[in-house]
Amino acid sequence: MITKICRVCGKAFESYKSAKRKYCSTECKGLGRRVKRPFCFVCGGALPLRRSNQKYCSMACRTKDWTGKKKPYLLRRITKACETCGIQFEAGGRSGKHPWQRYCSNACAQKSRRKTVDHFWENKNGVSSNAAWKDLRKGIFDRDGKKCVFCSKDTNLQAHHCLPRKYGGSHKEENLVTSCRHCHGAIDRVIRLIEIRHGKDTMSEKVTVLMGLLR
Repeated sequence: MITKICRVCGKAFESYKSAKRKYCSTECKGLGRRVKRPFCFVCGGALPLRRSNQKYCSMACRTKDWTGKKKPYLLRRITKACETCGIQFEAGGRSGKHPWQRYCSNACAQKSRRKTVDHFWENKNGVSSNAAWKDLRKGIFDRDGKKCVFCSKDTNLQAHHCLPRKYGGSHKEENLVTSCRHCHGAIDRVIRLIEIRHGKDTMSEKVTVLMGLLR
């Protein structure tokens, strides 16, 4: 048996150590569940009141109440740099962030988990969409005025690789142009005919010359 303090009336009562009793009587238990208290149950500090049923001011107080042991490193507030944007933020203590947190916000955490454009093209069968590729394609459309650079149409637009990827083309903005679906397919068919007639040895040079003539 150990001595505990009632959280409502403050009276001392006896209870088993393994029991999770927090109130001295049923009446105090009902009051403790109904009344919204503005202070922490463990240290008595003010609560930020993020939720109506909040009981602790920090993770350290919750750990101390649950296990009976406090973790000093949770009470120490440290300054860290976000791994995505580099902004300084505070973690630990009563800041609301764990000491081991790596990002300043959920947006930066989600951005760090985004797939790259190369991953999208290499695993296209297994990936249905890619936010990085969508952002890059939108930037290409805005740069070219949301029109096809070959026929000036503004419908069924696609991002076309000037030098195809199988000939060493990259996903950089210099190698991408806005094209409609018709022009995109027509250019691909012409490149295929050039490959059949001349082989793959000098395809990169011939495709570069072709794109220069078309544009």
